[in-house]
Formats: sequence, structure tokens, C-alpha cells
Amino acid sequence: MGQKPPVVPFRWAINQDLLERGIRLLCRPVARLCLTLSVPIQELHRIFKELYLECAIEELSESLGKEPSVRQLSLATGLHRKELAKLTGKVTEEIEQRSYWITRLFGQWEGDPQFQTGRGEPRALTYRGEGNEFAELVKSVNADMEPGSALNELNRMRLVKVGDQKVSLQRLHFSVSADSDAFFHLLSDQIETVIESLAESSYGDIEPQHHHLRTEYDNIFLDEIPAVRAWIEREGKKLHKRLRLFLAERDADVCYEPSRGAGGKVVFTSLSLASPIEDEEESAT
Repeated sequence: MGQKPPVVPFRWAINQDLLERGIRLLCRPVARLCLTLSVPIQELHRIFKELYLECAIEELSESLGKEPSVRQLSLATGLHRKELAKLTGKVTEEIEQRSYWITRLFGQWEGDPQFQTGRGEPRALTYRGEGNEFAELVKSVNADMEPGSALNELNRMRLVKVGDQKVSLQRLHFSVSADSDAFFHLLSDQIETVIESLAESSYGDIEPQHHHLRTEYDNIFLDEIPAVRAWIEREGKKLHKRLRLFLAERDADVCYEPSRGAGGKVVFTSLSLASPIEDEEESAT
């Protein structure tokens, strides 16, 4: 028997009342964020229509194997043909590069013996001259990426330490500024991963199920919050390091085995929120 087609969100068979409640719940955090950023409702409406059309073009192009017609787009989105004609020219066709390459590069740096010390730790790499080690690392992850641009971005995000001759890994997680594109790309990636994971586990027929756990306590002693954050940060790094090593042994970019099929995607994301943030700000003033 052939593989079942992947679960596509807008093809779920969901009761209409439940669907409306679900959309409200999903959009509430976005609505709050837009209010915080003072985005007018008219602007939000325009953006969402363009985005809705963009997603429809991507989904239909993949399922049809060709660019969808205006009629097909109208049926899928509910947008009138005249409106589609205006919007189609504005919709971006280029899928922007996400932060995935950083995660893959870290995994390669930490998991490939070629870039490790004798103790199995990610070692400092040369980055100058023809065929330098950092360029080899970047090309092993993405052959089309320019090593100099990758190094500048990692250095800007303070993920690496650049010396006179070598570059070393500073930390295995990255933070972004809320006023940068990276912030919204990362937020989008996180939301999309959660939706896909829960959807396939709930509506798909897969075994074993995707991992999804949530732990929440709401009456922690306030003076313990800093210690809780530090513990989660420390143990989270350990867990992700173990996972990267585990996956590197099964990744075709690290283990060259041309006879085996590859291309499977694995995403494991973790985050924490140990509040109250507001109380901390008040106590600092």
C-alpha cells in the first residue's frame, strides 16, 4: 500500500461551530500582538487577504503540479476574480529563507567528526583563505549559501566568536530582537510546527505519535523563579545536544549512504516561560 497523503490544514473535516471557535482561539494571540504594535484593522485585513492567497497558491501548486488558475484560486479562497487580479501581483512568490540553516549548521558542527575535537566537542574552524574549514561546514549544510554572509549573520547574533584566524562556537541557541525580521520568522516557524504536529497526531494515522508535552505550575514561589529559569536553560541545552548527536548519526549530510533514501524532516523545539515579568520590572524601578 502507498503512503497516505499528508494532513493539509484547510482540508480537515471540522464542524463549522468548532472551526469558528478554533480560529478565534488561534488568532487571539496574533490580534493581541497587532494591538500592541498599533496595526490598524484595515492593514491587518489587507495583509491577511494577501497571505491567504499566497498560501492558496503554494498549496494548490503543490497538489496540482502546476500554477493554479484564477478560477481555482477563487474557489479555494472565496475571493472574487477582480480582487484576485489586484492581489496576485502583490503576493510574493519567493519563499524567504528561514532560520533552519542555523539549526542545521549547529547540528553539523557538533555532530560531524570532521568539525570536532578529539573529545567530540565542536572545534574552532579556520575561516580565511580558499577552502577554509568554516566554508566547508557551510557548504555541507547548504551548497548555495555564501560562507561570508553566514559568518556575518552568526557573528551579528553573537553565536560565534571570530578570532584572527579561527571562528569558534559561542552558544547553541540564539535570541533575536523583537524589531527584526528574524523575530517574526522564528515566531512563525514555531506556530507552524505546533499546528502541523498536533494536526498530524490528531487527524493523521501515524505511529508512534508526534511528541507533544506541556508542564505548567501556577503557584511557584517568586524567589525561586530565577533558579527555575536557570535549571530549564541548563537542562534544555543538554537535551538538545543529545538530540543533535542522535540525529546527526541518521542524517544523510553527515553519514553518506547513497543507497538509502533521505529527505525526512525532524523538528524538536522547546521553550519556557517563567513569570511574572511585570513584578520584576516593578521591583527594578
